Amino acid sequence: MTSHTAVDMPSMSSQHSTVQTVHQSGRVDGYADDAAASLSSSSSSLRRQVINDSKDLLRRSYRRFYFWHVLALLPTLVVILSALAASLYVRQFCHLQNRDPAAVAHPGSRGAHARHSSYERGRCRDILDVQLLLSTLALGLVGWLASYTSRKACFALADKLIPRLFRFTISPFSRPSSGQNVPTTRSAQFLTGSKEGVIVTVSVAMQALIAESLRVLSFFWACCILVTALYLYPKQDAHTSATASRLFPSLAAADTEPHFPDWAWRLSFRDPRFFVATWSSIAWALAEFGFGAFQILHQVSLYRPSITDDIATGALPDLSADYSGGIRGDERHGQSGFSLLSVGRANGKAKRATASQALEQARQRLLEPSNPANVPNYGSTVSQTNATVSTQRLQGQTAGDYENDDDDDNDDDEDRLVQEAEHSDFASSTSISLLDQELEEEVERFLVAKERAEVEAVLGVPLPEIPVALCALWRLDAMLWSVGSSLLLSSSFTHAQGSLGHLSHSRFDLSDHFVLFPEFVNFSATFICLVVLHTIVSSLWATSLPNLGFATTTYASLLFGLGIMIAALARWGLLI
Repeated sequence: MTSHTAVDMPSMSSQHSTVQTVHQSGRVDGYADDAAASLSSSSSSLRRQVINDSKDLLRRSYRRFYFWHVLALLPTLVVILSALAASLYVRQFCHLQNRDPAAVAHPGSRGAHARHSSYERGRCRDILDVQLLLSTLALGLVGWLASYTSRKACFALADKLIPRLFRFTISPFSRPSSGQNVPTTRSAQFLTGSKEGVIVTVSVAMQALIAESLRVLSFFWACCILVTALYLYPKQDAHTSATASRLFPSLAAADTEPHFPDWAWRLSFRDPRFFVATWSSIAWALAEFGFGAFQILHQVSLYRPSITDDIATGALPDLSADYSGGIRGDERHGQSGFSLLSVGRANGKAKRATASQALEQARQRLLEPSNPANVPNYGSTVSQTNATVSTQRLQGQTAGDYENDDDDDNDDDEDRLVQEAEHSDFASSTSISLLDQELEEEVERFLVAKERAEVEAVLGVPLPEIPVALCALWRLDAMLWSVGSSLLLSSSFTHAQGSLGHLSHSRFDLSDHFVLFPEFVNFSATFICLVVLHTIVSSLWATSLPNLGFATTTYASLLFGLGIMIAALARWGLLI
């Protein structure tokens, strides 16, 4: 008995120590699990905080980016409105020409020259009224709208015509030769590769031809309105006409047989046609500015940061970097300082993902739901659980029916089954609606990435990496081209029309040599030069901008625009 007790006591103590060891190890494991959970939650919260800070940084950068681009549009708008206000203010310098009495009395005197003819002040201002201004502006807007609507038609026509010509041209080079299964020569490859460039060049040439023709037509109809306004100008009273006849009898005789110079008013800013041409060109510039402003702001909106898009594409910036210094460095190297908004940003000379890669990622995310294994079934868990519970209850209820035959319990169970089925249907419909919403978001991301890729393919670089100052010069350049081309073409058209005529105290007489719509030969040189120049510059802008560089192309185009503007003003006699 004693020996048995002696044997049992160590065994009980060993069991007690084992239990203590187990409890201690359990506490240690619990502490480890708690520490791991705490570390995981802290790392998760830290990562969430970093992501939120990165999103805030992107949003602030985008707002500044959008704001600066809106400000970049203001200089062009101010210049256009200032030109319109100045043209209205200087209407007093527009004088309707009258014969110089001294020149009529002495036909051989120097005063008979057109440049020394006398002008009557004040009456031209009354003719160039608000009604004529609004009519001319409306004609300019309609002309630009017709030119804009023809762009798609020109590209579609070139896209249908050029491939047929290339097919006819490539066919002699692509005949099979002996020993070759795929006949491809360098000439055929060159012709095939340049097909898109030829399509763009031909469409741009057709657009330039239509645009310049519409400029001429707009100015022609404005001249028709001007001549009508001159004829409908109120006549002076009989007393004023009789007084002028007594003071200058030779002038009254000259009214019956006008012998005034036919080259008067030609290429002079005193001509009312200069103001008509100015208003028409301002209308073109306003329309072009409005379209350009909408286009650039739409392109800026393509870089709006999105929560899901930023996470999916990995576009969130690293906050450990000094972004203020990075922005200053970008500005020193000619960048815009908004490179954070570029897709796939990287530091230094590291490889940066382009918009085509973002497009491919969006396409892959769009195609993922088509795989049944990857379709997120938002209602599957609920449906399976409800189905399992319903099956168990149904089995249990069936056994109960065989044992108890309780009809009331059967009715209650059937009601519960109907409610569970309705809940399952609601969960299924909810999952379908969520899937449709996800598909719509993916399609929207896909379209945005595709349009962004097209814009960057034309510009050569992402838009946030282009300095905002260059974008402002871009808009000024478009304004100079529009106004300068209209004024230069209208000056050649006015030169071909000849002298407008003579306004006496009693009536307005057109010149014998005035032609309302002159022959094309008389202004064809300016017309053809503008068409060729527009075609060359626009084709280089559309096809070779990535190779030439945005800054180089903008500065070169700005110089051409300034040259056209100076030539137009000099042609009208404002500079010489």
